[in-house]
Amino acid sequence: SARDGVLYNKSKSKLVKIPEAFKKSSYSMPESVTKVAGDNSVYNCSKIQNFTISKGFEGNLRKLNTLPKLSTITVAQGNTDYVAEDGILYDAAQTKLVCWPSAKKSQTITLPDTLKSLNVDQLPTSVVTLTIPKNMESIYSNNTDFTYYPKRYPLNALENLSTIAVAEGNTNFVVEGGGLYNAKKTVCYGIPMKTAVTEVAIAEGVEGIYSQLLAGHKTITKLTLSSTVKGVNNYYTDIFGGNDGLESLTEYVVSEKNPVLKAVDGVLYSLDGKNLYCYPIAKAGSAFVIPDEVENVYNNA
Repeated sequence: SARDGVLYNKSKSKLVKIPEAFKKSSYSMPESVTKVAGDNSVYNCSKIQNFTISKGFEGNLRKLNTLPKLSTITVAQGNTDYVAEDGILYDAAQTKLVCWPSAKKSQTITLPDTLKSLNVDQLPTSVVTLTIPKNMESIYSNNTDFTYYPKRYPLNALENLSTIAVAEGNTNFVVEGGGLYNAKKTVCYGIPMKTAVTEVAIAEGVEGIYSQLLAGHKTITKLTLSSTVKGVNNYYTDIFGGNDGLESLTEYVVSEKNPVLKAVDGVLYSLDGKNLYCYPIAKAGSAFVIPDEVENVYNNA
């Protein structure tokens, strides 16, 4: 069946498809709708600014954030699965952010203390300052899953982020050296893309550094690797070279207790000196002599 140009099943209990060129700026689900037929039932509708969810709706709305002009989401009174605050959609208990409207641009994000899980893909790319709320347990991004890069640094999805903070009382996350870590400092969630920090130290506890940790960070001049950093990416060993684009980097420093890496005059090597990993892009000097013990010069070194 069709109503106002939108396709439903015959009983209007399921929303099948809102046309992508749907002409109205507002859409309100009929009271009878409880589910959508699939993720693409609501996808890329270019003119919808206001979206209202029906009282009985209990399905998923994973593609709601593809509506480019969406500014306000409303939930009908009595819905037990969703709630909207200031036009932003959460689950009923406000433990998960479901959709931040695409056209609702904000530089400073305030999230409810009850939030436990955050997919940063749902946040606007305009965000500059982000505070991890008190009860949050999980932060992730689906957009950082590249072919060869693991889903490891969700902050990379926020291209304008300059400041990350953790609310008082949160025991799951900590900020150190401008980066976000789990409480044990064994997992790094990234360093804000637009950070003003010029010297970054990888926290004690982190063992692996993977591609894209510092991708696009143009202000970092000094990178210190802790004693626990034992390796770089299993597949790509040039993450400190051209691929991460640390165009201002002048110096590496490595803890004397590190069992596999060392830095000599700011240049990064394996501890035995056989592998030259990276000569910093912005290091001063017009000449460089590769030491005699070096056997392998890595890609983009």
